[in-house]
Amino acid sequence: MGLSAGAAAVPAVVKAEDAGGTKAMPGYRKLGRTGLEVSTLSMGSVGGQEVSLFRFAIDRGINFIHTCVNYSGGKSIVNVAKAVEGQRDKLFLGLKCAFSVKDDAGMEDSLKKLGWTMVVIS
Repeated sequence: MGLSAGAAAVPAVVKAEDAGGTKAMPGYRKLGRTGLEVSTLSMGSVGGQEVSLFRFAIDRGINFIHTCVNYSGGKSIVNVAKAVEGQRDKLFLGLKCAFSVKDDAGMEDSLKKLGWTMVVIS
């Protein structure tokens, strides 16, 4: 359901821009008790989307992207890393790790591929 819901949202964003000539912006909400403002639309990366698609979403106000070191044989997290480069201060990433004794290694691998050194909330 999540993948099809995300795919359904992209044409709506494109149509909104085409109709008005301005960038369509999603709404924002506070993430639980963190106080962080995240977009009401987010983007997953399980399908190994291209860097340009992530940048398209970011340029239109989506500031939350979900990824995992294992998605699409590791291609997804590499593409997310390229898309978010230099924009860490305005984006939030959800990093999925497996529930096992290797969780710390999985998180370290994810951070290394993203070029980040820490997770703000986990």
